[in-house]
Amino acid sequence: MHTRLRRLREARVDASLIRIETLCRRPVELSAYRLSRFVTDTGPVDR
Repeated sequence: MHTRLRRLREARVDASLIRIETLCRRPVELSAYRLSRFVTDTGPVDR
């Protein structure tokens, strides 16, 4: 997680567009994190 966040900072990604979700489980050692980044509209989608 720290490495991915560092890479995003180095790429000058706006921190307000980053979300970290904690997926809690029992035992705590099995908990996971999901890192996502909001992407603005990039144009029309071909279907």
